[in-house]
Amino acid sequence: MSANTRATPVACPHCPRKCISQAGLLRHLNLQHRSVSEDLPDPNIPRPKATFIPHPHLSGRKTTAAGRFLLEDEPPPPPPPAPPAHTPDSWAPFDSRAEFDFAFDHYVTAESSASEIRRALSFWDAVVTPHGDAAPWRNEKDVYDTIDQIPEGGIPWKVYKIRYSGPRPLSPPKWMTETYELCTRDSRAILHHQLATRDFEDKIHYAPYRHFNHEGKRVFSDLMSGEWAWRQADTLADDPRTHGAMFVPIVAGSDKTTVSVATGHQEFHPVWLSGIVSGWCPKCDAKPDAPDDPDARRRTCDKTDHYCARLDTNALWTKYGIRQDYRPFMHHFPRADIHELLSPDLLHQVIKGTFKDHIVAWVNAYLKIVHGETQGSAIIDEIDLPSFPGLHRFPDGRDFEQWTGDDSKALMKVYLPAIAGFVPVKMVQCLSAFLDFCYIARQNSLSADDLDHLDTALSRFHNL
Repeated sequence: MSANTRATPVACPHCPRKCISQAGLLRHLNLQHRSVSEDLPDPNIPRPKATFIPHPHLSGRKTTAAGRFLLEDEPPPPPPPAPPAHTPDSWAPFDSRAEFDFAFDHYVTAESSASEIRRALSFWDAVVTPHGDAAPWRNEKDVYDTIDQIPEGGIPWKVYKIRYSGPRPLSPPKWMTETYELCTRDSRAILHHQLATRDFEDKIHYAPYRHFNHEGKRVFSDLMSGEWAWRQADTLADDPRTHGAMFVPIVAGSDKTTVSVATGHQEFHPVWLSGIVSGWCPKCDAKPDAPDDPDARRRTCDKTDHYCARLDTNALWTKYGIRQDYRPFMHHFPRADIHELLSPDLLHQVIKGTFKDHIVAWVNAYLKIVHGETQGSAIIDEIDLPSFPGLHRFPDGRDFEQWTGDDSKALMKVYLPAIAGFVPVKMVQCLSAFLDFCYIARQNSLSADDLDHLDTALSRFHNL
């Protein structure tokens, strides 16, 4: 490297050492000046361990296939024997284990591209051609076709034709006259198949449980660690015949899907979950223009039935945001009140919803009001950081036609320092409180202290 292109040495702030790069300085700091916490626990003092308390009645005890509970020290019955590997149909629709392993490795393990599969097939062909043989597939399409021949399992898909059957105006829109296909499988049969799959054996909580950390404070991580699952198990356990059974909740999600090919960018909603008019809260009856109404009351399926039996269509729609002609598919389920079960999603409600759709739009609107349309737009385009490893840059501002979750997350990393100096301090503090909320909420598990910090960050956000 010439003297003209040599990097400027970076001095260590703690000693006379100079490093040739920031990466070298970081390695030096980690090796020579790593800070040691003063609060390290004494290794000689035993630390309390975390505690897991399973539900006392719906405990998910092991049984035989006939439903007989196994004794504590009784081993489970052995799994059925695997089919012999040497039979012709063992690897169908593949002709041999070698073909199956090739397809599995490239399609599942390595997730190879089409060109990588073609190259691997050419190598295979080159090896076997001198012996008068050939690769089993000509190209990647043949490989995909064979994979598509794998049976889908014992739970077939069913297709139903559906169409709108309500009142129509004189010139109905196209969606009222079209016939649509609804593809579905038996959810109960799928659940049985999942529970019988040994790959999931050590990845399932077989009973609701309460988790306490070494400080004795509650920890929440997944559905079975929460209070809802415990309460449901308490209710079911009122019937002694359920004792020892397994509580099996089903978590389902639905999101709009934009279909842009030959449909005019229509948005399809695979499942309409709540039956509530768009814009209304599905959990309470707060009006769309007053979502924080302290007098709003919780929705329930029983309340919906009560209102529908006594009010006309217009009153239901305008006063309560209820569709009279629709009930969610789980409306009659005894333990599935959709208004209780619907929960906010971190990506769609917090990151893309609150951050991208509200906060970014709020900051942009402020800049245009204060500085005018032209200057405000120039500042918005200027809100960016210089290139830095690991940070997503937005050289064209934030005016995307289509935002992805990754775009929103990348913008969150740089947005706080990017707007500092362009907006009032309180707006920066407001965004800081929101980001604190996001970083706490994205943890895999939350302790009771974390929930307190979450509430504090949310209060700061609203107060600012």
